[in-house]
Amino acid sequence: MIAVAAGVLALPAAALADTGVSLAAGDAPATASAAARGCPDGGPVTGRDTWFFALPDAGRTFVSVSAQFTTTSGTATTVSTAPESGSHEASVTTDAGWTLIGATATVSGDPADGLAFRLDHACPAAPPPSPSPSPSAPPSASPIAVPPSSARPSASATPSRSAAATHVAGAREVPARPAHAYASATPSASADLAADGSIPRRVALSGLLIGAGAVLAAITAAGLILVNRRRA
Repeated sequence: MIAVAAGVLALPAAALADTGVSLAAGDAPATASAAARGCPDGGPVTGRDTWFFALPDAGRTFVSVSAQFTTTSGTATTVSTAPESGSHEASVTTDAGWTLIGATATVSGDPADGLAFRLDHACPAAPPPSPSPSPSAPPSASPIAVPPSSARPSASATPSRSAAATHVAGAREVPARPAHAYASATPSASADLAADGSIPRRVALSGLLIGAGAVLAAITAAGLILVNRRRA
């Protein structure tokens, strides 16, 4: 029923149609590194490529996007996304190294000649972090060479009192007299010999006196005998 009010003809509003479109020619095939043109905040993502699509017609919005890729092993696969309502941009994420070979999308509005959407740019994956080097073992401490201690004379090297108390006289051991005994004893030729074997001066002088006394005594005795003979 058509209602007329206040001279205005009111008709039911026609629902807006959705249209299927394809990726612009020349945007595929493509790799993320070839289409790289900066990354948004938070990118790049380690091990993941991100692909960004855009609608040149500002009067239309994305309803859905399906992108076709070839994986690094050569397998064909499709990745789909449904952007937020009213968005002129859409993005999909894949494993690093995949190749975009085509894409289709559903957009708002009626069909139009030459209608297409574009691969705006891509954000290549960040390389995986380098493995942390394993902690190296601490160097072993080098042994410190300790110089041998100077040889000290053993107790057996020092003559003991018992060993010093005797000296050998011929084949018989005779206890040695203490030093003070030599000081008080009468000098003798064997006891008063000097260290070099010579006779000390005082010993020689004593011998001369004794010899002179003996000669004098002999002369006196001879004189007495001569006197006695004359008297007889």
